[in-house]
Amino acid sequence: GNVGIGTTSPTNQLHVHDNTAANDTPEVKIESFRPSIRFKDRSTNSASAEIVGDNGLTFRVSPHVNDSQALTSRMTIDSSGNVGIDTTSPDSALHVYKQTNDRTARFQRISSQHIDITQTSGINSFTSTGKNFEIGTTDSNDLIFDTDGTEKLRIASDGKLTHTYEIGT
Repeated sequence: GNVGIGTTSPTNQLHVHDNTAANDTPEVKIESFRPSIRFKDRSTNSASAEIVGDNGLTFRVSPHVNDSQALTSRMTIDSSGNVGIDTTSPDSALHVYKQTNDRTARFQRISSQHIDITQTSGINSFTSTGKNFEIGTTDSNDLIFDTDGTEKLRIASDGKLTHTYEIGT
């Protein structure tokens, strides 16, 4: 009952194979439990990447060349539309997970202008390179800074500054 295009030995319900491509060859397999598109290296026939439709969409890649056993999920779009990078269970519209203590995200406009979000040694930082960095609101709301859920500094919409602090002993 399997159909093969470009192969005489289909391994799934629909198996599309192109053995004339000079580089990685996309191989489309539709299985009853999980549709996927798998990209294989022509010379080793091992998977280097895979797109899987399973209650959303998951992009998996191999962290090592020619290692089809180590396909790792790198991006997931779940059924509610949340996007997860390095997490398969995104809990917000964009959820980026990075296990190591270094730059987690970079937003770059041109090669010399970018904003980095970084965590190293317990310090979270936003840094801007190439342009001024502005934090603010676009309406008449106050700008509030807090630690541990307690407000410590407020810049009111009229420009007045208020602060709360304790002097240590």
